[in-house]
Parts: sequence; C-alpha cells; structure tokens
Amino acid sequence: MTKYQAVRTENGEIVERDVKTSDRFSWIDARVRALKCFGGDWGFEEIEQ
Repeated sequence: MTKYQAVRTENGEIVERDVKTSDRFSWIDARVRALKCFGGDWGFEEIEQ
C-alpha cells in the first residue's frame, strides 16, 4: 500500500517531514497547500509499506 507524506526541501534536500501520512493523495495535496501558507518549499513523497 502506498502512503504519502508532506516534506519540505531546501536546495533539493529534505529538511523536514510532516508528522501526518495519508493513503489518499487528495488529502495530502490539501495538506501540502496548507503548509505552503506558512512558507517553505513543500511537496510530498511516496512511502511504500
């Protein structure tokens, strides 16, 4: 099962991971948009479990 997690990057390196994960891409997409409001370059990564 694939899960998604929001991550913040600087210079191409992951410097921070969100504590929440989700198996729904639509939820993590909304989470990334919310985190971007606080600043930083937020994206997501896939986690295989």
